[in-house]
Amino acid sequence: MRSELLCIVRDPALAAVLVMATLPLAVIHFFGAEVDQTVMLHAGIEDASRLVGGFLVALPALLVGWIFAMRFLEERDEGLEQVFATSVSGIAGFAVMRLAAGSLIAFLLTFPTAAAIGSPPEMALLVSLCGSLQAIAVGCLLPIFAANRLEGIAYSKLLSPLALVALVALADGFWRVIAAPFPTFHSGVLLAATSGSGIGTIVAALAVNLAWAALSIVALARTSGLHFQRGEGETE
Repeated sequence: MRSELLCIVRDPALAAVLVMATLPLAVIHFFGAEVDQTVMLHAGIEDASRLVGGFLVALPALLVGWIFAMRFLEERDEGLEQVFATSVSGIAGFAVMRLAAGSLIAFLLTFPTAAAIGSPPEMALLVSLCGSLQAIAVGCLLPIFAANRLEGIAYSKLLSPLALVALVALADGFWRVIAAPFPTFHSGVLLAATSGSGIGTIVAALAVNLAWAALSIVALARTSGLHFQRGEGETE
């Protein structure tokens, strides 16, 4: 994980995005109360920061996933995948390490953000677990659709709309059905719960996020030919 962080910090673009991933926590911590008071005064809406909390909580995990997807694409551009393929653990070993690092960073950013919004500790934990899985899904899916780093940057435009899906948790009926397959929607549902969530809601959130993460890993493995190596030039 330390080596991954060093590589990210040394890349100005990735470092900037990592800083952006910390902004929701900073905004809520330093300005959340003032924003709530201002919106309440002028619009009569209570707990404004909690209402948009789904977006603020989803964004860090998606940005972290994008960062690690860009690391995959950077190595693809430089032809380093062939170098990793001759190592003891193979390409898959590096992929597992990278995805684990990304999911941990996403968790560490999501938990305090959810807690700062006012989510109970147990709910903040669930939201953070979902964020970790969302980071894995983005980290795997982007290298599937993007052929190189330039295309990966272009696909970054989809992250904000995906985070905004979390706000559909505030709607009723038809729109919730449409948003249900998206993992960020369930983060919004968990965060919007003021008196705890039922077991069905929790199971649905974890199931959808686990499914996206697992399917993304399988898809990346199939399209990129990830496999563990027994030795140089020998595969299982």
